[in-house]
Amino acid sequence: TGNGTAGPFEKKFFETLGVSYEPLFFEPDGRFPNHVPDPLLPQNVEELVRLMKERPFDLGVSFDGDGDRILFFTEEGKRLRGDEILALVARSALKKEGRQRILYDIRASRMVREVIEKYDGVPVLAPLGSPVGHTLVKHIMRQEDVQLAGELSGHYYLGSPYFYEVPFFILLEVMKELTQSKMKMSELIASLGSKWHHSGEINFEIGDKKGKMEELARGFLDGKLSRLDGIRIDYPDWWFNARPSANDPVLRLIVEADSQDKLEEKISICQAKLEMSYSYQNRNVLF
Repeated sequence: TGNGTAGPFEKKFFETLGVSYEPLFFEPDGRFPNHVPDPLLPQNVEELVRLMKERPFDLGVSFDGDGDRILFFTEEGKRLRGDEILALVARSALKKEGRQRILYDIRASRMVREVIEKYDGVPVLAPLGSPVGHTLVKHIMRQEDVQLAGELSGHYYLGSPYFYEVPFFILLEVMKELTQSKMKMSELIASLGSKWHHSGEINFEIGDKKGKMEELARGFLDGKLSRLDGIRIDYPDWWFNARPSANDPVLRLIVEADSQDKLEEKISICQAKLEMSYSYQNRNVLF
C-alpha cells in the first residue's frame, strides 16, 4: 500500500476473510519512506513483483496513496490493466445479475465491449475529458443508469444508490472468481478470450499538443474518426487514441491491434507521424 491510507483497511479486510497474505508497507506514513504510492510506476511495485516471483502467491494487489485506486498482478507478478479487471468483474456481474449497463473509458481494449455484449450487457463508452476522473464518471453513471464502471487507471465504481469508488468490492469479486473457478489469475484473464493486443499509455513530451494531435488525425483520413476525447481513429483490425494531458506538456497515445506484430507496426507508424521518439519506460500502463 506504499505507506498510504489503505494499509489498515486491507489488514482488516484480509484478516476478517481469513486470507493468507504478505503485507508490504502497510504503516501509513506521509513521508512515503519506501516509494511514492503510485502503482502505475514500475519502480513502485518492484518489491511486490520480486516477492511474487520468489514465492507461490495467487494474487498481487497494489493501492495508491488514498486507497481509491487498485491494481492487480498475476501469480507470476505480471501487472494487469484496469480494463482487463473490469471485463472480468463485468462478466461475473452479468452472469449473476443479468442485463446491466456497464461503463468503460475510451482507452479500454475492444475486449471490454465484446465481453459485455457477449453476456447480454449494455456497454457505455465514457470520455476522459474535463472534468476528469470520478466527477465525470459518476455524472455519466447517473445520467445513463450505469451499474458498474471502471477506468484503465484502476478506479472502479458502483451505481445507484452508491455512485462511489469500490476498490475493496472489486478485490472481493476478483478473489471470489479465483476461488470459484479454481484457475490461476493468468488463466482467469485468458478465459476472457481476447484477441486484442494493447499498448498501454505512451507519453510524448510535446509543446503544441493540439497541433500535433490534428496533424496525427490528418495522417489517417481513411479511418473512422471520433473526437469524444482527443482523437480516436478506428479500423477493423486496429485503433488508436491520442489525447492531451490536462496538466503536462504531454500527448498520451494508446494503440491496439489484433496481433502483437501489427501493434508494434502501428505504434511505429504513429511515432513516425508524430516525428518523435519514445521509450517503453514512458508507458504508464504496461501490457
